Amino acid sequence: MNDRMLGARILQSGGAGSKAAALPTGWKGWLLALRDADSIQSRRLLAFQGAAFLLALCREITAADSFAVFHAQCLYMVVVLLAHALLKKAWLSLLARRISMHVLMLIVLLGALGLGQFREAATVAMLVSASEWVVGRAQRAVEDALERSFVGSATHATRLSTAEGRATEGVSVKIDELQRGDVVLIKSGNVVPTDGRVLRSDGLMVDEAAVTGEALPCEKQKGAQVLSGTVVSAGVAEVECLATAADSFQGRMRAAVDAARSSRSATEEIVNRFAAMYTPIVIVGSLLLAVFTEDLTRGLTALVSACPCAIVAAAPVVQSCAFVRLLSDLQVLVKDARALEVFAQLTTLGMDKTGTLTKGAFELVDTAVLPGAGTESKDDLLRMLAAVESRDSHPLANCLVRSYMGCAATFVSGGGPKSLPAVSKFTRVESLGVWGIVEGRVIGAGSASFLESMAIDLPEEAEQQCKEWERNGGAFTPVYMSIEEDVVMVLRLEDEARPDAAAAVKALQKAGVDMTMLTGDGQLAADAVAAQVGIDKVLAKLKPTDKENWVRQQHGPPSE
Repeated sequence: MNDRMLGARILQSGGAGSKAAALPTGWKGWLLALRDADSIQSRRLLAFQGAAFLLALCREITAADSFAVFHAQCLYMVVVLLAHALLKKAWLSLLARRISMHVLMLIVLLGALGLGQFREAATVAMLVSASEWVVGRAQRAVEDALERSFVGSATHATRLSTAEGRATEGVSVKIDELQRGDVVLIKSGNVVPTDGRVLRSDGLMVDEAAVTGEALPCEKQKGAQVLSGTVVSAGVAEVECLATAADSFQGRMRAAVDAARSSRSATEEIVNRFAAMYTPIVIVGSLLLAVFTEDLTRGLTALVSACPCAIVAAAPVVQSCAFVRLLSDLQVLVKDARALEVFAQLTTLGMDKTGTLTKGAFELVDTAVLPGAGTESKDDLLRMLAAVESRDSHPLANCLVRSYMGCAATFVSGGGPKSLPAVSKFTRVESLGVWGIVEGRVIGAGSASFLESMAIDLPEEAEQQCKEWERNGGAFTPVYMSIEEDVVMVLRLEDEARPDAAAAVKALQKAGVDMTMLTGDGQLAADAVAAQVGIDKVLAKLKPTDKENWVRQQHGPPSE
């Protein structure tokens, strides 16, 4: 896409430490991989165990002599021995002097073998192995969804000098190696590696939408602070690290994710406490039944039927499914499983604007061709504008190019509009606009300040059009297009509200939830979106700490 100058940039980044540590090779690594119930090794072992069970079952059904029966019994024993999760967890529980459901199942398995019921023992082993895989797969899905929640994260950074002042000649290092006082180089397309302070800036523009909710990139001058995980939209800068990767904003977010992995809901804790008391009672009751009836088979049957496996596994599996659904489909990160259960008691809700109530991406929603355009058609103007903007990496430029070119795949296949004209002497007036020569004429686009810097007068028609848009409501960003010394078109760009946002807000309000919009965007944009979705209370220009303080205030002072 970049070769076609469609104004798109492909950012490739991964979370620091997001990949699992490499396992050793050989048998040791293979055995360590079995700790993960959803690893390739565990799945292969489960498949082999299932195949052995089916083969033994078929062999037993079609057995014509004692050798065939013995062969089936050997295959059943293979199935039992491959139940590594059951054997390992039962052994660990016994070492800890704790009677768990794995110990209960081990007793059933050994009892079945003692009675010579190899098929029943293999069935127990197979069912436990399958249930362990289901639970492990659910947990893996949660971890994968949590890792994908880190959209902006870096693995390496270009270090210019260390904290001691030793120059490193721009060597690439892992962000975990960065220390306070190190100086790093960041440029367009990079993810800020750690929290830092700008030492030198050459038109640095940082997209902080994922942190503050501000839809437009922010210009960062010397002395300004930047947060890890934000994306450099344009420019180059030297930044002094103010924290290590672990102590930076992105590191604190990762710590919250790790806490979410290990959190348990109140229901799960209750179930676990119940199982800890219930399981020994089941074992004692089954033992008494076997003794008084003098029938070991009846005691083992009672042990199996009363096993709390289903209820113990139900809580974490349901919780995992809820986590994955919220993260993958709704982009909601739950930091603590208990939050899911207390959500029904919700009375007050603070909602972010960008990406939550809005789409989080600018769209061209309206244009007005001005008298200065002369005989130029709207399509020709958009074509020349897209040609110039295709040379820029600013999010607004990408929006303008996309509005004309449409789908990138359609354009590459030749099904889109005709090719963009060539652009020469392209110049970016940082934070204001761009200009270039297209078909022998100077084509420019930018803000009102850009027109002033180019000594171009803003016509009265453009001002009236913007005032009319303001009267119609809505927060927008105007972009003025010029040809030579004439302003020929004004474009209205908006971060549109989600189509289902108003319905969601109405449903929550109907449920008695008091809603407040919390956003880092400006007051005008916040008020406009709030009016569209039906929220009355609006707090704008907030930093993440301000939002956190608001949440704490809703809880009131801590009780003595």
